[in-house]
Amino acid sequence: MPNFVSSSSVTVDRVSAFALQIKQGSDQRSVINQDSQFATDQPEAVILQGPSPVFASILQAGGHPDAIRWQLDRDPSEADPTPPPALSNTTGPEVSFQASTVGNFRLIAYVDRNNNQVFDQGEQLFVMRFAIVRIRVQGAENFRVDALLLRTGRLDAPAAGMSLDAIYLVEGGGANRTIGTNRIGIGNVGNAIADTFRVDYPPTPYDGRPGTAFSRPENLPMLDSQRRPPQPPGQSAFRSNSLATAVSGPTPGIYIRVSSRDNPRFVWADPHPATGNPVGSLSGGYEFREFVVAFSEFFPNTYVPLFRAGWTAAPCVSARARISPSTPATPSPVVVRPPFFDPILTYSPRPSLGSGPIRSGTCPAGGGTVSNDVSDFAFGQVIADKLGRGCEVIFGELLTDSPRSGERVRVRVSRPITGSRSKGEIIEIRYAPAGACPISRDTLTNAWDHVRFALFAPVMAVLALHPTGALLPGDPVLVTSRQGDFQKIVFLTQRALLLEKSPETLDALVTSAIASPDCTLGGFLCGLIWHREAVSDPQLALSLLARMIGRPAVPPEAWRELAEDLTLLYALVSEASRHSVFARFLELAQAPDPVANMAAFHGMGKIASFSKLPAVFTDSTIDLVKTYRRLVQIDGMPRELAFETALSIEFCSKRARTDLNWISGE
Repeated sequence: MPNFVSSSSVTVDRVSAFALQIKQGSDQRSVINQDSQFATDQPEAVILQGPSPVFASILQAGGHPDAIRWQLDRDPSEADPTPPPALSNTTGPEVSFQASTVGNFRLIAYVDRNNNQVFDQGEQLFVMRFAIVRIRVQGAENFRVDALLLRTGRLDAPAAGMSLDAIYLVEGGGANRTIGTNRIGIGNVGNAIADTFRVDYPPTPYDGRPGTAFSRPENLPMLDSQRRPPQPPGQSAFRSNSLATAVSGPTPGIYIRVSSRDNPRFVWADPHPATGNPVGSLSGGYEFREFVVAFSEFFPNTYVPLFRAGWTAAPCVSARARISPSTPATPSPVVVRPPFFDPILTYSPRPSLGSGPIRSGTCPAGGGTVSNDVSDFAFGQVIADKLGRGCEVIFGELLTDSPRSGERVRVRVSRPITGSRSKGEIIEIRYAPAGACPISRDTLTNAWDHVRFALFAPVMAVLALHPTGALLPGDPVLVTSRQGDFQKIVFLTQRALLLEKSPETLDALVTSAIASPDCTLGGFLCGLIWHREAVSDPQLALSLLARMIGRPAVPPEAWRELAEDLTLLYALVSEASRHSVFARFLELAQAPDPVANMAAFHGMGKIASFSKLPAVFTDSTIDLVKTYRRLVQIDGMPRELAFETALSIEFCSKRARTDLNWISGE
């Protein structure tokens, strides 16, 4: 329903009107403004540039509505020669236009009293001052699937799932292209488009009946989100981990970094709840389609897609399956409303009522073990993320020895590491079992993975101080009973407090860290730089992360992903910084380490996909190309086609040539 600000109507000559109504998609709002001055910060509407038409009409037009005239003007302070959007007509009570060009505008409904065919002050019925906002990706979206190491949100890596990071330039109206940009929402929407997960239980001498378990939702595609009302308008469709952050960058406009992830879990019974037979095989999985979408707060149900990709998830990914990209055959619109994807397995034969608790199945051993360095690196990242979002850390003892899911665990505080807790205070912390399934809307997933319960056992807890995603104040983001974890948390907390007090010490801390094999500190610094410096000072972040890649403090398994992070910041920094990071890639590409070589070529390939490569090559370029060929042809490195195009590298004939004329600027 329209939101009327006033109940009085406006009359100009022989025309009366109640309000001007603006509509896009299923959203509509009303405007009663008569000020014809262009908006400087608070327009009556903000519209996203895109194909969805905008309709304007005069509500309760009386008298002679055929005398209504329309005029759409661009703000003259904008140095933009592009004409304003064209109106479908210039007379009558209704008009429409396409949001085709960015800028600051006004739409005037008026009565031409003096018949001079243009608007004169005093003739207006209503004036809608609005901005059209354009959103463009900077560089290329980093869409990752498979075994992820960076920013997994879990205490242990890798996490099998999807990770998405992108930076968008948002341009609105005015000379600085900022009018209206603060009224735009951007985020990741995930749609589940297929569920083929199946569990088979072969017959045994104990029970000769074959058993199965599967889920077949009827309403696919479905929205895959843990967000539940109430949510700000437009944001309820986003994944719970979707985060949009304003980052520093060159003018005009503003820059928004969108980050999201999803680590789907598969839950099944073992043994079968009716036959008692063990699991024989797991097959199938889930297929998802990811979107980055934007909306205007004025039209929160009208989404403009910015990015689209597909992927599949399979059970026991570390042991017997992979998560791999999938490309749908035909495009489909994004699903932004319930029902939510919440798969529940149906068992055959059907368990009888009162058959007792169901034990959760686990993946078979023997696949996907990771090094201590990788686990330490992931641990450091989680601590950096959580401390950066506002958490308290306490050391205490358990007063609960066998909690159930959904209950609260009582902990007596022995020593507050940070925060305002008192020694001897008893706190109650929400509990979920280790590895609890996130698709069951459990917001505490993995928080308790490092705890062994025993009465009076020592524990250390990192607790949220503020609402963070689905977490509430006091919720745990990490609880551990491991002695080694205690030392790591205290050490990293001290470093966080030092950096908060003296930010200038970060450079020295990175210098000391890259010379040591301390992957916990390396993960902490990479996480801290990504969540803090990459937002406030992308140039500094790029410099620090470029120094860390390829060093012992960052496990080799993470180098490829870190190279992608460097390319994400590439569009926000100066030409000198771009040359510097590219020189680092060249250094790694010629190092005596194939893992470093592959990470470097991947980084250069990403840059080549959206930007001209900087002319920083030397006479060793021929050797560089030879290394690239060897890695592709012998070591199985995926080809970087944009990099090959930039250097004219060919694999199609024995006369593979390398044209380096571009290096000298010819």
